[in-house]
Amino acid sequence: MYMAMVITIVPPIGPPIPVVVGRALQNGTMLLDERFKKKGIYFEDGNKKIYPNGTIINEDGSRDEAGIYLGALDPRNPRELIPISNMTRPDDPSEEWFNFFSA
Repeated sequence: MYMAMVITIVPPIGPPIPVVVGRALQNGTMLLDERFKKKGIYFEDGNKKIYPNGTIINEDGSRDEAGIYLGALDPRNPRELIPISNMTRPDDPSEEWFNFFSA
């Protein structure tokens, strides 16, 4: 069984933006979706570019910094986000997953 890995980007103004970016396996392994392994990846929301590290670039070029929250969704209880720190193995920090946020 696996859980969906999710980042939730919380902008200064507006609703939180949840994005499924991979899978968290029961053995503590984190698998980042291939689409998110590219440098400089961002999401578009209207006229805004939203980066996984919380940077939001507005249409006029101004920037906002949003909070980000990492977690996993258990399909048996999809209303609660489980912290990523509860999912990873101590001997496998899933470097690929954490490098995702340094883009």
